[in-house]
Amino acid sequence: MSISRSTSGQDMNVGCMEGSGADLTLYNEEIIKERMEITNKIRVKSHLRIGNVRNKTNGKSLLNKELFFSIDKCIELLYTGDEEKIILAITFLFEIIQEHPKIINNMRNLEISELFIRVLSFSLSSFAINLAIGIVFQLFSVHIQFINPFIDSGFIICLQQLLSSENEEIIISTIDLIGCMADFSNYARDALISFGIYYDIINIITTSDNDHVVDTGFQGLFLLFSNTSLIDSDILKTCVKPIFDLIENSPSSSLSLVLGILVEMTNHSYCIAPILFQYNIMPVLISAISNPELIVVSLGLIGNLCHTQPPQIIQLMQNGMYGIIEPFLYTNHMSLSLWILSNIMESIPDYVIPLISSELIQYIESCFTTASSDLKNEITYFLGTLIIVNNTTDNQAYIKDDIIDIFVEMLGSGVLFIVIRCLDSIIKLIEVAQVTGNIPKIESFLCNTDLEDRINDLSHNSNYNICIRMDIIHSFIKLASK
Repeated sequence: MSISRSTSGQDMNVGCMEGSGADLTLYNEEIIKERMEITNKIRVKSHLRIGNVRNKTNGKSLLNKELFFSIDKCIELLYTGDEEKIILAITFLFEIIQEHPKIINNMRNLEISELFIRVLSFSLSSFAINLAIGIVFQLFSVHIQFINPFIDSGFIICLQQLLSSENEEIIISTIDLIGCMADFSNYARDALISFGIYYDIINIITTSDNDHVVDTGFQGLFLLFSNTSLIDSDILKTCVKPIFDLIENSPSSSLSLVLGILVEMTNHSYCIAPILFQYNIMPVLISAISNPELIVVSLGLIGNLCHTQPPQIIQLMQNGMYGIIEPFLYTNHMSLSLWILSNIMESIPDYVIPLISSELIQYIESCFTTASSDLKNEITYFLGTLIIVNNTTDNQAYIKDDIIDIFVEMLGSGVLFIVIRCLDSIIKLIEVAQVTGNIPKIESFLCNTDLEDRINDLSHNSNYNICIRMDIIHSFIKLASK
């Protein structure tokens, strides 16, 4: 599983590697590429609910199929302000988008954003407004390029006015439309958050007594923050407190979404973690992780909270974090748990390594053979991190064939930060062998693996971090073969 790694890894002391230039890196490009996979595991994917026009008309089309309308005629009807004509035109457009979506490309020069903003400003019935929202939603779903012009035309103000409606169907449709826009366009997402649309949705959540409206509000908020494109940290900081305050009275199903939003925020920016510590997030997580429905999202947030300063990670440990995480190593949450422990080790190794028993390490090793690819990555990264940050003398225990076999096998994983972690781990074990007089032992283990084949396979890799590490190992292999 590809997930965010602790920023403290850059400060690890890897002995002789410093002199060689083979210093540890954060492998940022690879991690940024893959970091959102953990988020995919904790997301609650929701199908946005916009009323189908045919359902709203009891399965009957309002359009007389024998009557031909041009797009231009349809636009004229929308400008009239006459509700009956507007409903007829909207229904026609809805059916055209569904049945012939490419035709809508011809509307680009017709200032369609200003048109629908004007339509939604008319004093129409809730039925007509919902139809208008539905056509905009359908338009965005088929032609996402229309979203940004709508934003530039002041559509957010129109959305805020719709959210203040007394009609619950309009509120639900509007929130779904907001979620659609934020999910499809990072430009729209940034504008919606900057205009404080999340405050409007939070106000709806906290004041409505309609469960469907509240549920839609939580899902809309989640989609608002779950777009994977980066967002300015200063914008995010202003959103943390109102989102955090939703935790207190949220039901379990909605709490999963609130915690999921915090995961999304901490995915975007590590500066969110210290803010959550200020708001005393730990009791919330300790309570949430005891709920089977909230385990995955809680582990995801705990892992992201490890990307902060050592004093705050020490606070996690002082709150009994190791004791909370360790039992999950023996469950189907092993991968997330190893990721968390790896992050903690990279930041405050002296606090966590004494708690890791030899029996636990043996158990983790034993899981490797039958593990999924994600779990193999996490087992490898955990063992490698343990070796790299550990005391040289203590590392004698890891000069054994089972562990070396894991590192050699995972050189073929194709995942950059895993390959580099394996190379660094092998280099560290060679260093330990040199210091402790175990060179014959490690030579024997390495010769009985496919290391040389793996190194040859990697020889065509142009990545500098891989090449410099391979040179160190290749030199050792040559020396050992003489």
